[in-house]
Amino acid sequence: MLKTAFEALTPVRQRAYICIFLRLSNPRHGKHEEKPIAGRLSP
Repeated sequence: MLKTAFEALTPVRQRAYICIFLRLSNPRHGKHEEKPIAGRLSP
């Protein structure tokens, strides 16, 4: 259900929610470090 609602969002909003989620899950990351985070998330 949550995944379907997420997919219904526009790509821009998806990015915004991803940034918010990353900040909430890791408060120490105040700066934008998209590349290192993406590298960590990828298997």
